[in-house]
Amino acid sequence: MKLKIYTTGISFCFLLLTKNAVSQMDLLLGAKTICAGSEILLSESVYVFDPMKDSGVWNVATLQRDLEENDPELEKIIAKRKKLMAQNPGTDVGIDLNSSYKTNVASTAYIESSFAGCTYDGGSPSDNTVAVSKAGFVVASANSSVNFYDKSNNRIKTYTLPAFAKDPTTFSYDPKVLYDWVYDRFILVFLEGKTASTSKIVICFSTSGDPTGKWFVYHLNGNANNQGVWFDFPNIGISENDLFVCGNKFTDAGASRGSVIFQIVKMNGYKGGGSLKYKIYDTLETQFQDPLFSLYPASHGQALIGPGMYFVNSIKNGGSEIDISQITDSLNSGKAVFKVSQYNTNFNYNVPFSTLMKGAPNQKQLSNNDCRILGALTLKNYIFFCFHADIGTKGYSSLILCRFNTKTGAIDSSTLSGYQTSFGFPNIASIGFGDWDHTLVMTFLASSNKMYPSCYYTTIEQNLSWAQPTLIKSGDWYYNSQGTQNDERWGDYTGVCRWNGNFCPAAVTHTSFAQKNVSTPNVTLGDYANWTTRLLYCNPNDIEKPVEPAFNTTLYPNPVNLEYAHLDFSIKHREKIKIDVYNTEGKWLKTLSNDILPEGKYSFMIETSSLPNGIYYIHIVNGKMQNLNTQKLVVVR
Repeated sequence: MKLKIYTTGISFCFLLLTKNAVSQMDLLLGAKTICAGSEILLSESVYVFDPMKDSGVWNVATLQRDLEENDPELEKIIAKRKKLMAQNPGTDVGIDLNSSYKTNVASTAYIESSFAGCTYDGGSPSDNTVAVSKAGFVVASANSSVNFYDKSNNRIKTYTLPAFAKDPTTFSYDPKVLYDWVYDRFILVFLEGKTASTSKIVICFSTSGDPTGKWFVYHLNGNANNQGVWFDFPNIGISENDLFVCGNKFTDAGASRGSVIFQIVKMNGYKGGGSLKYKIYDTLETQFQDPLFSLYPASHGQALIGPGMYFVNSIKNGGSEIDISQITDSLNSGKAVFKVSQYNTNFNYNVPFSTLMKGAPNQKQLSNNDCRILGALTLKNYIFFCFHADIGTKGYSSLILCRFNTKTGAIDSSTLSGYQTSFGFPNIASIGFGDWDHTLVMTFLASSNKMYPSCYYTTIEQNLSWAQPTLIKSGDWYYNSQGTQNDERWGDYTGVCRWNGNFCPAAVTHTSFAQKNVSTPNVTLGDYANWTTRLLYCNPNDIEKPVEPAFNTTLYPNPVNLEYAHLDFSIKHREKIKIDVYNTEGKWLKTLSNDILPEGKYSFMIETSSLPNGIYYIHIVNGKMQNLNTQKLVVVR
């Protein structure tokens, strides 16, 4: 099934107050310093969650989530646009197998496998997030459910967020998960409580890349700086040193108090056994003293960035500006501050109309929320970010991808629009061969008056050109989770991440679609269902499958505090062996071997005296560039 789509290219968007930005993680020129953050704080508690011993399922309180705040302006916009969409739903089906499209390029990513995701827990909308380890373990979460999968897509275990939190008394929601490929750890963050007195940020660190092992779990007070607020809508990212948790603050009456950032030393969480060291950046605003809302960390697209972090946010009710902000250094440096610059695009974006659904009764529609950033990442000197909005597409929601150059301060962007079809809730991941390769995969949702809510993916190439979207999972009903006339929440966010350990560039998605509730045949209920997909950035029919290691490898001493480390291995047949050393940013440092070697045993000396303290990777491939082995070397003096 194909979607009729249109693409546009928009380029040369300029900074309002500054002309340039310097190299990655240097200060954005012209940026205004907003705050230096709080004093150093320590987390409230720590304990261990053992998936193999602790109960996986606790009672779960479900919630039908409304918009986060009492925003009269946004409510007026949504009400007006819902009415307009109902009056002019369009007559074309929005899907046409025989039409020609302005984007005919086939996607360069292929579906390797696809399987059912987290079970619907009764809450709406479905908040999807996913991460995958180098070994192929997948952690996927939706609302209050967490699933672990092995590389063969077998579901190992299902848990609920209250099981991780060991606290069934409060509502657990808004999960976000990522994977740190340098330290081989998962990080799961979710929230508890929706009042100032109960709000908690729960942060879980796995002890390895196998999620079935133990997790260190910490609680942070969501009532930031004791302002009488609760914490909502988390976004997370990691640098080489720290974990960043962004969120929005609300009073118990629902009034917005802007955004807040927690900067956390991630090594404390990886080691466990003590408190998390963190600081809070509060009262965040633009250069023009407008409150920032829904900041999104532009975390690692491939290599970890640092020592600080970039953040992106848009104007939630529509506009033409984008704010790029930055925490300038690591927490332990003692020098980190929060700075921000505002950039003006050359296009306007607006809150989309509510989205139609095939067969929905009483003109029931789907809420698109607002225009907040829904995905962001950094590749070397570029920040990529995406969101959905009405960009002059007659109220229909379109996808927007922007690329910000941190050296020149310029933004270029591109959009994808459906013909009388709304696209919403995009997220992006890098799927290129290196951080010089700007190829991205984007997952998103789609719906129209002739189409049940479904989920798709597409790829965006180096020049920001879009490939024809590919269906992940087609809906078979409309969303009607409560059987009322009220509109449904379409989503908050979807999940997609890079898979670093695969034999070719790959990604994993976790998204939602509409499914008829078969347990209530006499009531026309439609549930939120979730689906997981592994994507490959190459045709599996055109490449060789990964080979079993041709040799066993030993790296010693490791960690090393001497002048040399030793790499020993044996090979079973004559072949070309290339051995390279890289740092954690993926930068090549030296080549140890690039020769055809006969069968036998070999030993290489790696000079470490010139290497600064840190982590390095010894990458071994054969003549066909197949990955034979990768060893992590830790230099400590």
